[in-house]
Amino acid sequence: MVDSRVLWDVTFLFSVIAGVFVVVFRDDLLPRRFFYDGEHIQQIAQGFNSGLGDQSYVQVAMVYRLLGMADHALAASLFGFGLGVLSLLIFRASNQDKPSWQAVVLTPIAVLTMAVYLGFYSKDVFLVPIAAVAIAASQKRRVEFAFMAMILMYALFFRSYWALVALAYLPLRLAVSRRYRAQTVALVMSGMLVAFSLVIFFVLGLDPDHYRSMVNDARLTSADAASAIRPLVPGDGLGVGVANVLVMIPLLTIPVPLLLSGSGYHAALFLAISVLWVLFYSGTRKKHLLPIRTAADRSSGEPASRESRAVAVVLAILTVQALFEPDYGSALRHITPFLIVWVALHWQRSDEGRQTARDGLF
Repeated sequence: MVDSRVLWDVTFLFSVIAGVFVVVFRDDLLPRRFFYDGEHIQQIAQGFNSGLGDQSYVQVAMVYRLLGMADHALAASLFGFGLGVLSLLIFRASNQDKPSWQAVVLTPIAVLTMAVYLGFYSKDVFLVPIAAVAIAASQKRRVEFAFMAMILMYALFFRSYWALVALAYLPLRLAVSRRYRAQTVALVMSGMLVAFSLVIFFVLGLDPDHYRSMVNDARLTSADAASAIRPLVPGDGLGVGVANVLVMIPLLTIPVPLLLSGSGYHAALFLAISVLWVLFYSGTRKKHLLPIRTAADRSSGEPASRESRAVAVVLAILTVQALFEPDYGSALRHITPFLIVWVALHWQRSDEGRQTARDGLF
């Protein structure tokens, strides 16, 4: 019988080869909508565009310019894809766990999705180090502080709304690490989303779903915005806005509106997103996280620091996506750096793996 780690290694190798092919020939393989943000970033890096409309693009472009990649799209593409691949390699080398068949299946999905979404000029490339630290098998406080610092630095320089991810992460980290029931964790997510909505409404004077609507209003007639997230509850005001953002938590994981569009591409996107989230939740059950029944599942003595941190940050991202995400394609793109978490959740801990988790990586 083939060792599962060897099978994973072979699958990973062929996935990387396929991913490089996608990166190199992306002009011929991918629709133009996959290039818009990247081309905007490159133009700013080259000095052809000021980027004054969104300073986050400017910050990302300056990093690419400092790295000498402003005029070298292929180098920038291989850099982004390479970081994603490297995070998987580091995870593979840092523990003695054995991958399940789900991990083997998830690996090419993760690698090829990274090739598509990280294999060009991208803001999301700089989330890869955060994702890598999220699954670090260390229970030491300095790792947790470093992780929070990385999130806040990303919010400061690249995407300011990641400050909300940091705020959502704190209670979710507590809830997940203590193995509260899935229902309780869902209530924490909903509570944070309502709190954010109240701040937006009473402090900024805007509807809770204003930012999503603002982005989509200017492009709903475009064919490239066919997967845009439209409000399910018509009208304006606090109650309508809160309802529209709360319903997005389940719809971002099982995007039924995509399936109802009748498009073959949207059906494929629906299937991809749904399968990923189903595998995410099944992985948390394997690690005795997000249990349905508290007493039985919290009795496990498995170390859960690595997984609880990773699961908590993914759920924090999902919470904030429910507030801002303009379309389902962007939702998938923004979780791409964290697909390493999906793979990690389906590695079955061995006795050596337990010792690694206790000792920590840092």
